[in-house]
Amino acid sequence: MNITVLVENVALVDSGLTGEHGLSLLIEHDGHGVLFDAGASDLVARNAEAAGLDEALGSVEAIVLSHGHYDHTGGLVAALRVGHPLGRTRDDAMRVVVRPDFFHVKVRRDDDLGYIGPPLTRSEFRMQGASFDEADGPTEILPDTFVTGEIEPAVTWEEPGQELGIEQADGSVVPDPFREELALAYRTGRGLVVLVGCAHRGIVNSVRAAQRAAGDERVVAVLGGAHLRSASPERIKRTVQELLRLEPELVALGHCTGTRAEASMARALGDRFKPLRAGATFEVRH
Repeated sequence: MNITVLVENVALVDSGLTGEHGLSLLIEHDGHGVLFDAGASDLVARNAEAAGLDEALGSVEAIVLSHGHYDHTGGLVAALRVGHPLGRTRDDAMRVVVRPDFFHVKVRRDDDLGYIGPPLTRSEFRMQGASFDEADGPTEILPDTFVTGEIEPAVTWEEPGQELGIEQADGSVVPDPFREELALAYRTGRGLVVLVGCAHRGIVNSVRAAQRAAGDERVVAVLGGAHLRSASPERIKRTVQELLRLEPELVALGHCTGTRAEASMARALGDRFKPLRAGATFEVRH
């Protein structure tokens, strides 16, 4: 399995790629290709071309979107157009896997209710060649490839916070519970490879949801964002302890994880921790 970081806040020096506030991972596994999140802009396509992966991106079988924020969905149209510059037809529409409630109106509650959701509506994305597949519960989308159902907030100290919101039907705004958030899990012979977008419901809760979805308790790798930038030192400490208990071979985190949390994980995990950077490729043995 190869996982290439196409979009991340920071790019590797001399990689030829550019960074932006966003996340997108290209997974190539047993002859199947999946794009996990699409970044914030058309950078996902430009970086794929710079990395020599535009053909691989153009031939993915599914795009999985972890949640409905612009920095994970803004590049969806660009990704759909790779290999199809004139647009997709209904017959070759791309399967885009999301959870129900994905298109709830997303705003920042601490910034004059600024909109932070996807750039297009469901119908507009469909016109660009997206075929939405709403995975209500745990679903095997490809062989040994699972998306979680709703990520249960069983670990109560992993709370999403109050600064991000959703707009209700009556126009009121409430804290976003992130019911639409999902994680992606690959079942290998040695354990699970778990991918998370921002883990707004908590990275521990996300990994546990992936374990339930794939039916395997072993975890070999965790990659993505952990949304710990504003977390307390105690929460970071507990998160690191929980990750250590999993005994993973690789933890590669970035995007919204925050420098304090990354430093704590690097100290605890040693060379098993890698900062996520655009242009990096992680090979996970089966």
